[in-house]
Amino acid sequence: MSHKLLPSSIHARDGLTLHLSHWPVTTPKGVVVFLHGLTEHGQRYKELGQRLNALGWSVLAPDMRGHGLSGGPRGGMSRDDDFLHDLAAVIDVARSTYPQGPLVLFGHSTGGALATRFAAAQALPREDVAWARPIDGLMLSVPALQPTMSLVQKALLSTMGRLIQDVAVPVAFKPEWSSSDPAVIAEFNHDPLTHTKITPRVALFLAGLAPVVMRRAPSWTIRTLMLYTPDDRLVVPQGCERFMAAMPADLATTRAFPGLLHDMLREPDRARVHLAV
Repeated sequence: MSHKLLPSSIHARDGLTLHLSHWPVTTPKGVVVFLHGLTEHGQRYKELGQRLNALGWSVLAPDMRGHGLSGGPRGGMSRDDDFLHDLAAVIDVARSTYPQGPLVLFGHSTGGALATRFAAAQALPREDVAWARPIDGLMLSVPALQPTMSLVQKALLSTMGRLIQDVAVPVAFKPEWSSSDPAVIAEFNHDPLTHTKITPRVALFLAGLAPVVMRRAPSWTIRTLMLYTPDDRLVVPQGCERFMAAMPADLATTRAFPGLLHDMLREPDRARVHLAV
């Protein structure tokens, strides 16, 4: 199928519209499916898409439900496995559009935690779940396998939070914790497609990812590249290190970038991160 036929949106299993950003190349080595972080959207990573294009890869970046141009209440989801089923639908579109060559899943922050959980279904024994899909490689940028409490505490600890799981509350973080670049901070603050909300349902889902991933890490089957910074204030860096140490050594490559903040892919010194991709 020609990349020109790729739609700008697809429908999730519940009919909700998921927006797709697409940065193609004419003769790709394969396709990278990129997942953004909490409260943002795929278009924020156009520069990364172009970097991957220069390396010969086409890139497909969905806006997660409740984010960007995709449908759904901001920061929320309807059922506890919505994100995983949504990702499966995106993977299916990517495979049908690029049937030749490998498919690599690349996730940043919350998108990285989601990508890791998706890949964990391929660990042995493979999980028999409807959303499971094979992938050929995994790249992670500061995955939120162990978010700092500030990211989820308001959602989890708000009054009646565990009983009223779909009432959004503000995410407790400051943009300057994510980036050292005032221009990036200003862009985030004025971007009409970003938001600062999370529901207890989403917070509980995120909190439940790491235990499953860590339990399945020793039987991992997918080559994985971890990019992280020991100076992160939004995820606990040791969570990234523990995951990579738990998986088979021949499948694990880890690159640390001291001095950078959480939004490593958009930091002023991001060129050295891009070189590691």
